[in-house]
Amino acid sequence: MNIEDIKGKVIISGMSDGSLSMTYPITNCGLSTDEFLKRVLPSDNNYAIIDQEELPEDNTYCGSWIYDDTNKTIKIDVEKAKEIQKDNIREIRNKLLEEEDINFLKALESGDTLKQNESANKKQILRDLPEIVDNVQITETTVDGISSEIESAWDENLLGEKKYVKKDKIIFEIVGE
Repeated sequence: MNIEDIKGKVIISGMSDGSLSMTYPITNCGLSTDEFLKRVLPSDNNYAIIDQEELPEDNTYCGSWIYDDTNKTIKIDVEKAKEIQKDNIREIRNKLLEEEDINFLKALESGDTLKQNESANKKQILRDLPEIVDNVQITETTVDGISSEIESAWDENLLGEKKYVKKDKIIFEIVGE
């Protein structure tokens, strides 16, 4: 197989930690396909070469993708995707908690018990946000559908506009000697 034969393709393989490795080959690297594959794949790895169009559109949770070698499809580890979403929520939530701590201290200094209670309640709501992800019921079967359901746990009223939506695919180039 000539390296030009895999232009526009993606080489996917499973990593030892269960994650999915995606390599976008470059065709002007001066290597044969076999030489290229030897450089990018561990020797004991199974791999597949697929068209880039076969990748899911929504790669927000690409860190949770797995390759089903039996069915030759990319699937999603739902629990890992939910953990990614909880981490995304925590990142924003922690900043909001810091801001709310200031509001609480100001209310405490002024003796405003109503604002203290409001702030304490808001902080508890913020602390509980990651748990919402655990309660998301998954009914979809595609990576894009499951991703959309998990994304629905993002509360824009509390967290603001979601900043973790459909990230661009990262392309790594491997240059020949």
